Amino acid sequence: MKHALTLLALSSVFALAVAAHPTQAQTTDARRALAAEVVDLTAGENVMNSLRQAIVPMMTEMTRNVGGPNRLNEKQRAIMQREMDAVMNDVMGPDYMGKLRIAFADAFAKVYTEAELRAIRDFYRSPAGKAMVEKTPQAIQAAMPETRVVMEKLTADMEARGKKLAAELEAAR
Repeated sequence: MKHALTLLALSSVFALAVAAHPTQAQTTDARRALAAEVVDLTAGENVMNSLRQAIVPMMTEMTRNVGGPNRLNEKQRAIMQREMDAVMNDVMGPDYMGKLRIAFADAFAKVYTEAELRAIRDFYRSPAGKAMVEKTPQAIQAAMPETRVVMEKLTADMEARGKKLAAELEAAR
């Protein structure tokens, strides 16, 4: 009987402690909801569509320049464009982006505190945050000329590295 009373007393203290301090799961649920809201504000469907509209012209331009001096002919460019469009549809489509949004919301809930998530959310709800989200595609388009130059060099460097790597791997057989 004495052990039962001790156990009851300890259980009561534990129950009061839990009630006074939300469990990690409850905190995580609150953070998860805030994180999902932050992800929606920064990577929601409208944001992704705007980014896509900014990125597609750069991708189209890249297909024109694939191969450096041995550029692709019209048929080859059409094939590359078709594949780039398919990749963009897949990568920025609802299935893939939906999975990424869930993954980011889960990660944000683990990494950021509830206070940090509220502050981030509040920023993106503010006029400055809304302007940042709204104008990011315009900023991307404004950076396109410089981005193309960088990407062209990167593509040429990657092609050269790929050839060198293929030769090295073949020699190592």
